[in-house]
Amino acid sequence: MKFVIIITVVVFILIIWVKTKPSSFPAADGFSDSGVLSDTPKYLEALTISDDPHSFLVITHTPSDEFIQFSAGNNIVQMDYPLITEQQNSNAKQLKKICSGLGLVLEENTGTDGSKFYDWNLTGSAEEMFEIIAQVFIEVFGAKSKDVMFFQHDGLNIKQIPNHH
Repeated sequence: MKFVIIITVVVFILIIWVKTKPSSFPAADGFSDSGVLSDTPKYLEALTISDDPHSFLVITHTPSDEFIQFSAGNNIVQMDYPLITEQQNSNAKQLKKICSGLGLVLEENTGTDGSKFYDWNLTGSAEEMFEIIAQVFIEVFGAKSKDVMFFQHDGLNIKQIPNHH
């Protein structure tokens, strides 16, 4: 239930953000950063060790504007993909196929606002989770190693995590 509430709030924020976002991604109050796909493990690690029960991470592939949301709890990271826009719905079949091929079990959920989303639970180290997430961004959204990624987060202390490059 905690995940459904957090995800519903994050989806709502992201819908507003997508409709009003600027053409570039400036950092706002230390809650957003730009980087590349290989920066993902430090954000995942910060998410898994966060003591904030409402912490979350949203990773956006800026060339495609596609994003995936993450929350953590009970020794897992939940990867969430909302099915709100036409583009998200068109990616759903391929995303399900890739995640199934990676051994992930799909949970289909509906938020309190009626929006649908897919959830997959990730376990292991930040690097192990990154291997799965990288494949999703590469195979579903066409991400390349040097593409700009936007990391929006709350409740994470990124500065305490060393770079994984």
